[in-house]
Amino acid sequence: MTTDGNVTATVFIEFLKRLLYKANQPVSLILDNHSVRRSTEVREFVKSTGGRLLLFFLPPYS
Repeated sequence: MTTDGNVTATVFIEFLKRLLYKANQPVSLILDNHSVRRSTEVREFVKSTGGRLLLFFLPPYS
């Protein structure tokens, strides 16, 4: 997925939805600590997936 603008929580959630589309098993992502990825909207979306999406964050110093 590409975007011409900034990656906001809304754009990131759209990306996550595309990853989950037709996924037969849980999807795991390893991410940096950018504030968009840790936003309330993203956390709520992840909770709404019922365990189909797992996010793991790298330590801040990495």
